Amino acid sequence: MEQGKGLSASRWAAGAPSLRSRRLDSSRGSSPSNTSSVTDSPRDPAQPAPCDERQLARFLKLAKRLTWKMPMLEFGYDKATHAAGLPQSVVDENEIHFKLDYYEYYNLLEQALVSLLGVYGVTVDRHASQPQSSARNTQLSKSDYRHRYHANVLSALESPQTPLGAVFGVASVRKQLLRAKELRNRWKYVEEDDGSSSDEPPGSLASYNLDEILQAVQAAIEYGYEVARRDVADYRERMRIESAEPPDEHASSKDWDFMVNHIMDWEPVV
Repeated sequence: MEQGKGLSASRWAAGAPSLRSRRLDSSRGSSPSNTSSVTDSPRDPAQPAPCDERQLARFLKLAKRLTWKMPMLEFGYDKATHAAGLPQSVVDENEIHFKLDYYEYYNLLEQALVSLLGVYGVTVDRHASQPQSSARNTQLSKSDYRHRYHANVLSALESPQTPLGAVFGVASVRKQLLRAKELRNRWKYVEEDDGSSSDEPPGSLASYNLDEILQAVQAAIEYGYEVARRDVADYRERMRIESAEPPDEHASSKDWDFMVNHIMDWEPVV
């Protein structure tokens, strides 16, 4: 893997040029099947669709945090997948460190996606209703709801209430987002078992192309920011909102306090 590639290519890297248009596969992914898990703010057709600038500012900070972690994650992945000549104890320890780093990365990614959805008033229900096909025979546990929430976040990105489906709903991006979630699910704690009935053992860590995952996700994050920033600016113009300030890319440390929630047990901050 080419170290630092993701960081140097990011619009939030030091000295990086402005984001240019990125070519994304135009084929769309399938529509989300569990629409009951997504809550859209009601809209008045006569009024411009509201856009939440606070959520955009929060998304920007989370996106920067993701960019910061990328080269470290790439380094950890290389170290965890190159075991030749190393004692097994060292190999195991390296993989554990990567698992922890990746778990933190995915939680940040999920927070960022939730904030981006929040720009358009879309929220994701952590306690989604149980599918009718299984409601009569089983009862979802806390871990089942937690697992369902992760899937619902990705499905919400294709909500017709936002333009984000044009970014995150394309086949190439959705494939890598699902791959990223799959990688995260390999190492969830035992009490977070999703109840998967698959008898196939998960692929080796080396079977995941982390660079491909990170680059696709990073490009979509950057593109999604440009879409949301444009819509917020357009909303302000149409509503003639002059007092609001654009997202501050050089805010003080206190503006980052929302990230100090325990990363392994994150709840959306509203």
